[in-house]
Amino acid sequence: MLLLPSLGFSQIVISGNGEIVASGTASIILDGDWTNNASNTGFTASSGTGEAYFHSTIAQSIGGTQTTNFGHIKVRNTSSASLIINSDIIITNELNFYYSGIVHVGSGSITFKDDGRTKSGSASKLKFIDGPVTYNGAKGFTFDIGDGAKWAPIRVADPGATAMTVTAQYYYQKPIPNKASVSLPLVKVSDVEYWHITSASSISEEVRINWRDGDESGIKSIHSDSLKFAKWDGSNWVDEPAVIDGSSTTASGYITSTAALPLSDLY
Repeated sequence: MLLLPSLGFSQIVISGNGEIVASGTASIILDGDWTNNASNTGFTASSGTGEAYFHSTIAQSIGGTQTTNFGHIKVRNTSSASLIINSDIIITNELNFYYSGIVHVGSGSITFKDDGRTKSGSASKLKFIDGPVTYNGAKGFTFDIGDGAKWAPIRVADPGATAMTVTAQYYYQKPIPNKASVSLPLVKVSDVEYWHITSASSISEEVRINWRDGDESGIKSIHSDSLKFAKWDGSNWVDEPAVIDGSSTTASGYITSTAALPLSDLY
């Protein structure tokens, strides 16, 4: 077992019975890859503000055969590939897009637990997660997700005392369900983007969709007659009751469903 203060590494490989414990404010500063092949957990982040800090100008990855439980992750990576997730990771506290860097979900997965969250997502420096993201907990959660170079967060409301397991992904492309099949009062749906939510929990919640660049999203008007919340019902896109936030503009804003929507397979 290795107890770490703030140290810098070119890469970390954990194997066999090896184990790293980050205690208190310990920071692991890494400009290479993280590989966890340990026969046990391999890494423990105790309570506190300690973090794994991925800081580089070249692509980095998190890989290995073992799921790694991180408390805090900070990302400052200026390469186009940034940080690639090639093994399963769990974040119990915070993923901080500190300066720049898209987190790409490769062959692994990202799960945020109950108190997990993201910080500082934005389009200006391309700070978001590209790929599916899972939240497992009993609080409202904002998915700081995107696709390519486009940031498009979505939020699922607080489920109260009932825990939920929800996965969300954003696609900067025409919707896969037949976009021509619409039910009145809808006339057409977006031909540039959509979100997909799946859930292992039998739960319905309000959902908030954000647009951060009205030109890229094709937002021409924010009048309730021209901008609606559409859901795929298995055969058609249907209108869902929703309200547009009063501070929204065509440049940026959000629309929230006013009724709880089943999250089992929601477009």
